[in-house]
Amino acid sequence: MKNQGKHEDVISIIGPGVEINGVVNSQGSMRIDGYIKGDITAKGDVVIGDTGETVGAIRGKSVTLAGRVTGEVFCEDKLTLEANSTLQGDLVAKTLVIEAGAKFDGKSSMSDASKILQERD
Repeated sequence: MKNQGKHEDVISIIGPGVEINGVVNSQGSMRIDGYIKGDITAKGDVVIGDTGETVGAIRGKSVTLAGRVTGEVFCEDKLTLEANSTLQGDLVAKTLVIEAGAKFDGKSSMSDASKILQERD
């Protein structure tokens, strides 16, 4: 059977009502609408939906938060905090977008997170 897709093209979805305790790694992108307690690392993008909640570090290419995150966030490109999101923890991103109504309590560093992210490989 031929390779039917690159790992980067794969999107993993953690749906509402799903609870994970432990480290989560993805070769592609992830969408989290459930609850994860543990570090999350994705080679692609990470989206925390409005019902999503995480406790632990998040590492990804670009990260979009609509839910609640307690922990550090490291992304190579852009971090977006949507209007109803909450981030309690420090962040490192090249570009930071904070929409009106988002809550952020931590330190931010708008620099190259690629060195930090290379440690995940």
